[in-house]
Amino acid sequence: MGRCKLCRNNFTTGNSNWGGATEAHDKIMTTLSPEYRMTDAIPSNSAESIFSVDMLLKYMGNDDKALAVVAKIVRDAVAPRMAPIELAATALREQRLAEAGKILHTLRGSIGTLGAKRLVTASLSLEKAIADQHTELMPALLTALESEYQLVLRNADDWLQRNMPQGV
Repeated sequence: MGRCKLCRNNFTTGNSNWGGATEAHDKIMTTLSPEYRMTDAIPSNSAESIFSVDMLLKYMGNDDKALAVVAKIVRDAVAPRMAPIELAATALREQRLAEAGKILHTLRGSIGTLGAKRLVTASLSLEKAIADQHTELMPALLTALESEYQLVLRNADDWLQRNMPQGV
């Protein structure tokens, strides 16, 4: 497993369309202009920036009913698992950039409601590269987004295990 110095994501060799070699990833990431990089504004070790439904719970009343509603929202949001990333990757490989952008926009909207700030940042970077047709940047940005999404899924699963309302 490697760790990117700029996008701060873990990735495994062979886990992306471009081979996942650390040197290639680092080279691509160092050539990115700042608007395509994940920013330093969100700490990489902050669990809150990966997944946090605390504000959603608070706005909904922070009681058992709110917990049940939020648990359903979380379950529904993560139910597709890796399918959106796989669909976007296929669309990118097939040069269906508009379709890939729509898939990512939808993913960002649904998962963003779960307080997934790092995923939102990664998705916006890839969506911008798609809109600007910077195809050379897309594999590295997709790998970064995939890593963030996997973290969200793990954190959401853990949260659901800890907070599953009784009788559900």
